[in-house]
Amino acid sequence: MGLGSSPNAPASEPVVTDVNVENTDNNTDTTTSTDAATATANAVASAAEGDAEKKKQKRKQVKHPLLRDADGNPQKLTEMPEDFNLGDHKPLIRKDFEDETIWLEWRAGIYEAKAKDYRDEAALIRQFGSAEERKAAEKLMKVRKQFEKLKADLAGQDIDVEAILAQASDNDSAE
Repeated sequence: MGLGSSPNAPASEPVVTDVNVENTDNNTDTTTSTDAATATANAVASAAEGDAEKKKQKRKQVKHPLLRDADGNPQKLTEMPEDFNLGDHKPLIRKDFEDETIWLEWRAGIYEAKAKDYRDEAALIRQFGSAEERKAAEKLMKVRKQFEKLKADLAGQDIDVEAILAQASDNDSAE
């Protein structure tokens, strides 16, 4: 329960209260309303509801259309579908294929890709060490990409980037 809310009020509905504030400069009473706070709370609540609806919509997966023939009868796959996407389609299982070796090779490819990612991550950890050092290296790479993008943008505007960098380098060495 938040500040200013009553114990009987639902958590999703903001409570509107009026507050009397005494102004010490001119000794007048003013009444302020929490309309801005109410509007903000309502916006947050509606955004949270919208996010929940999007999550429900995203997870709607369908069986791949090639699992049925033109008449709607079930059929087994003879090869991995080119347009198969785990985000759009329900996962394929062994029974979906005529020859289960197709499914096994597909699954092996997925696990090999995961293994490669794990090996790459292990190599990065060995190379950069602690979490702080890795974070600093990631930040450096991000700044480098931003620098390269800015450099390309300026070059596209016919600005001599190398001359600017050379001048900045001369200024740094003079200090």
